[in-house]
Amino acid sequence: MDFFYKNHILKKVSFLILIALMICQAGLSQTRDHIILSDTISFGGQILFNYENPYIVRHKKPGSNVIKTYMPRDISRFVYEGKTFYPKQVIEKDGSKISVFLEAIEQGDVKLYYSPIGIHSFYWEKDTFLPLPKNNYLNILESLSEQCNRWENQYKNVNYSKNSLLFFFENYNKNKCINIPYVSFGLSINYSFSTLHMPADSYNENLFGDYEIDAGFFSFGFYGDYLLWDYPKYRILYNISFGKPSYSKELKSPIVRHDVKFDYNFLYFDLSYKYVFNTKTFRPYFNIGPAAGYADNTSSYMYHVSFNPDAITGRIKEDFTDFSPFHYGFTAGVGVEYHFQPRRHISLQFGTSRLYNTNHFKIINNTLSLKINLWLI
Repeated sequence: MDFFYKNHILKKVSFLILIALMICQAGLSQTRDHIILSDTISFGGQILFNYENPYIVRHKKPGSNVIKTYMPRDISRFVYEGKTFYPKQVIEKDGSKISVFLEAIEQGDVKLYYSPIGIHSFYWEKDTFLPLPKNNYLNILESLSEQCNRWENQYKNVNYSKNSLLFFFENYNKNKCINIPYVSFGLSINYSFSTLHMPADSYNENLFGDYEIDAGFFSFGFYGDYLLWDYPKYRILYNISFGKPSYSKELKSPIVRHDVKFDYNFLYFDLSYKYVFNTKTFRPYFNIGPAAGYADNTSSYMYHVSFNPDAITGRIKEDFTDFSPFHYGFTAGVGVEYHFQPRRHISLQFGTSRLYNTNHFKIINNTLSLKINLWLI
């Protein structure tokens, strides 16, 4: 009796495993390359397709050496490298129409197609297949922006490019009312309160151990945001700036006094990971990442005064310490962007950086930055 019961259970488990394998196979068949002749007829196999020559597609069935060529009129669609292509008619530069296979880069209530040939790079389809002309695409996007209040002006942020248009149509189909990102780069004006940490062994005459020298200075530069289209709240932020800090300090003891001055030209660069909150006009953000700097034209000056019982003596020593020009470290910051027009914003940021060199010097910069976005493309 126990044997028949176990056999019955084994059959049930085997049946469930078979069903699971069939479901997995069906799922895989939806993502593998295949030709779809109609709603009920499709073939798997190898697809041979050239993106720059979208007039034909070739297909080879599994286990066969026969390659069959299909024209756009022959099939309903095909899937190649995970992308779906449909037979459509595009407009050539002379105004005539030609049948080709177009990639549907967005599929939903509204489809978006990319065309590598013809007078238009993009087409869209809601009820009718229509071109998306470069000189008129914003008017079309405006008509689709009524479902989202914040898109009332933000549709103008959309650039005539695959990533930007795909972002708009994808979120339109998902009914997601989120900020439309755009290319951001511009000028930065910075004021830094800088602290230079001098190690005890920075020069032979140092009788004061580790100490710090402070400086305040302006710097000017450029910044840019690299968009991560799949993650619209995230950016890759870079900053490049140039400044001339000048440090000075008076150090005293009962027997000696040092008047120290330290200057250099400093080229600064950072590359950070930036997160922007999805608010409409004022958008807070924070960033963190690696930083580097290069100190050039370094000059150091020390006036050494000795207090002896018989006399007070003084001497000047220039370039009294060895200062390595390359610095490496990290940066972090918080800020807010003010978006006052489409593709226009300014931002205010407070950031800090920690930079180190091989001579055990350390530079700490606490910086307030005003960034002005420029839209030139």
